[in-house]
Amino acid sequence: MPIPLALLLLLLPHTSASTTAPDVSLDNIITNAGADAMAGNNSEDGGPAYNRYVQDLFLTDDDDNPEAVDEAHVVVLTAANFSSFVAARRHVMVDFYVPWCSWSRKLAPEYAAAASHLADTGLDVALAKVDVARNNQLARAHDVLGSPTVYFFVDGAKGYRYYGERTKDAIVAWITKKLGPAVQNIITVDEAEKIVADHGMAVLAFLDSLSGAHSDKLAAASRLEDSINVYQTASPDVAELFGVDPEARRPLVVMLEADQEGKLTVSRYRRSSLSNLFLNHTLV
Repeated sequence: MPIPLALLLLLLPHTSASTTAPDVSLDNIITNAGADAMAGNNSEDGGPAYNRYVQDLFLTDDDDNPEAVDEAHVVVLTAANFSSFVAARRHVMVDFYVPWCSWSRKLAPEYAAAASHLADTGLDVALAKVDVARNNQLARAHDVLGSPTVYFFVDGAKGYRYYGERTKDAIVAWITKKLGPAVQNIITVDEAEKIVADHGMAVLAFLDSLSGAHSDKLAAASRLEDSINVYQTASPDVAELFGVDPEARRPLVVMLEADQEGKLTVSRYRRSSLSNLFLNHTLV
């Protein structure tokens, strides 16, 4: 039985986070490091400048001498330039990190690799980082309570928190989806046949038109879902390909799922369940 998208929507943040190392409490880090704090105040935000070499309680021998990371494409932000930079760029991902936190150190090379890859694609996005220990007030202003915490800013506003896997490929895929069209149009049968082959699982909406209120609501709902690709079609031939009656009342939404042997399962959502499927973005 296919997994209801509503359940995926509700569980996604928790499930994704559980596949990665747990966040380390910022307060605990600062409390444990307080005795070794450097004298004086941070000139950038008035907060204490903590010794970046204080040993993390979770540090392992393998983390003791981390390899150098090429961060040429990662922008360093501080309290002095954060607001202006985020406002000047359409899309900015920001890693709020603590230098001595092992989880932050493990993310660093993956994050840098993602920044380098995205720089080569020409996408309008910047990857940046903030040293929480030296910009404590800035971090608290953005509700950063653990390390690392990664946010995605759109037009200067903090739009999303990244809960995905902390790998280059996962970060690149997540950003690419965010910057791409929320819903992809399927016009021909040839295009439709590639959906499941390429993705394994997808949602297809059979609409009267590829633009308008229903399409807009579908796009808004798609923005809430990171793990499943969402498509729309107005073609009766495409609908029939997936076992949908071309004469059926629209809008109609189905989930497409292929098993390891390529066998396709098509699950139709009842109109009464669409409000749960798309939270407040119903198609009824």
